[in-house]
Amino acid sequence: MSSSAARCTEHLEDVEEITQALAGLTKPDGIQIHYVDLRDHFFKYPFEMLRFSEKTWRRWLNPSSHHNRYRLWDYRRAFQACFGQVDIEIVSREEEAFRKVMPQLRPEFVSGDIEEDAVGVIQVVVSRPLIS
Repeated sequence: MSSSAARCTEHLEDVEEITQALAGLTKPDGIQIHYVDLRDHFFKYPFEMLRFSEKTWRRWLNPSSHHNRYRLWDYRRAFQACFGQVDIEIVSREEEAFRKVMPQLRPEFVSGDIEEDAVGVIQVVVSRPLIS
């Protein structure tokens, strides 16, 4: 990719593997732009998907389009493993909705930092691929 490409990554089953592949396709001076919606796509309840175990999610609830339930820190880790420059901008945050359901959420989806936990949408701009 010589300049930039926009991608949506919340519907990927193996974010790390695909991010590595995208880094390998990116020229040294190229960039990528990703818009990622971290909310449950049943938008009335944006964090509903974080209430269920992995087994229940995969067996009964995961849409056919595969929604991976990654949180902000998961995407940060995946992108930082593959790119030397990672800029994440929080586009939206839904603190009230998050606080309402927080006691019902699986612990693996709660960091304890409401600023990160309640994130709804992020924009990720990456450059300087570490994988060639």
